[in-house]
Amino acid sequence: MKWFKHMCDASENDFLTCLEDEFGLEGYARWFKLCEAVGRGVDPKKGKWSVAHPWSKWQAILRGKRNKLETFLKHPEVVSRTNQKQTGNILEIEIPKMRKLKDNYTKDLQASGNSPRARVSEEEGEEEYNTLPAVGQIDLLKEPEKGRDGTPVVFKVDLADGTQANVTERTIQEWEKNFRFVDVRGKVANLVEWYRSGTGVDKRLNRKNWFFAFAGMLQKSSEKAKADMVARNPGFDPNDPHGDKAARKAIEQSRESFGQAVGDKPF
Repeated sequence: MKWFKHMCDASENDFLTCLEDEFGLEGYARWFKLCEAVGRGVDPKKGKWSVAHPWSKWQAILRGKRNKLETFLKHPEVVSRTNQKQTGNILEIEIPKMRKLKDNYTKDLQASGNSPRARVSEEEGEEEYNTLPAVGQIDLLKEPEKGRDGTPVVFKVDLADGTQANVTERTIQEWEKNFRFVDVRGKVANLVEWYRSGTGVDKRLNRKNWFFAFAGMLQKSSEKAKADMVARNPGFDPNDPHGDKAARKAIEQSRESFGQAVGDKPF
C-alpha cells in the first residue's frame, strides 16, 4: 500500500482516546507508526495482510524497548484492532481495518491486476452507524446526548474519580462486530450496573483503563461462547463470516427467556 485513509475525527475515537490517556501523545503517534509499518508491508495482490519482523526491527520502527512495546501492543490486541502472532523472536501483526482503509492505488491494482484507473469516492471505507435506540438497555439517556465521535451516548460508566465515561453507539457497534458471539449490549449493561451498584467498587475503573477493561471482558465472554457453540455443534464453523447467525439467535432466545440479568457479576 502507498497510503491509507486517516479520518479527521480519528482522535475522537474511544480507542485512540483511551490509548492517548494511557500512553500520552507518544501512544497516539506510535499507533500510526504501527499502521504505516503494516501498510508498507502488506501485499493485497497476494492476499498478504500481515507483516512479520524480528523484535529488533519492531523496536527500531516504534522507537521503544521490547518490554515497553509489549505493554503498548497488548492494548490494540485486546480490542481486536490488531491480530498478533509470535513465533520465537518474530512478531507478526495484522490490522484488519487496513482492508477497509486501503488506498485507491491498491484498490485499483486489486480490480485491474496492473495499473490504477477508476477512482473510488472518499466515503468508501468509512463505516455507517445505526443510531436507533438500543433494545433492553439500562442506561438509555432521555436526552439525545452525543459523544465526541458524533453518535448518541448509550451508556455512562462510573469512574473512580467521580466522573463518568461515555460509551457511544459507534463504540457499541464496533464491539458487536469484533465480539460477535456475545450479547454486547447486555454485557455492557451488566457491567455499568455492577459498578453503579457498588458491587464492583474494589475494581473501580479510571479514565485510562475503562475502555480496555470492558473490551477485555467482552473478548473473554465472546471466546467462551464461541467455544461452547463449537462443542455443542462440531459442524459449526466459527470463522465463517455468516457463522454468527446461530450466535445471534442464541442471544435473542436468551433475551426472550431471561431478559437482561442486571446486576450479575460480570467477571
